[in-house]
Amino acid sequence: MDFSKQAMNHLLGQLESLGYLYREPDPTDGRTKVVRLTDRGRRAQEIVFKVARDLDDELREHLGEASHEALRRCLLHFDGFLRDHPLRAARSRVSIESGGSTDW
Repeated sequence: MDFSKQAMNHLLGQLESLGYLYREPDPTDGRTKVVRLTDRGRRAQEIVFKVARDLDDELREHLGEASHEALRRCLLHFDGFLRDHPLRAARSRVSIESGGSTDW
């Protein structure tokens, strides 16, 4: 993810207000905060990971192992292309607060 500091703080504030995480001062660096999941956040994480694993298993079963692996490699290659693309710099200036999307 490529968020500005302000956009990340806004997103973390929203997740904190919903009870998914909390922030506390970093004991070794007063300039930063440590972000920790609450019990609610850990439960949500477990659900998201389980759904992702189940979908991946279903896709692997549908495509077969060889095609699934080829798709995975292709998507990783595409991700690298997007990360190195010149438009990335322009995209990083879009903030969540302005209503813009930071996703492709």
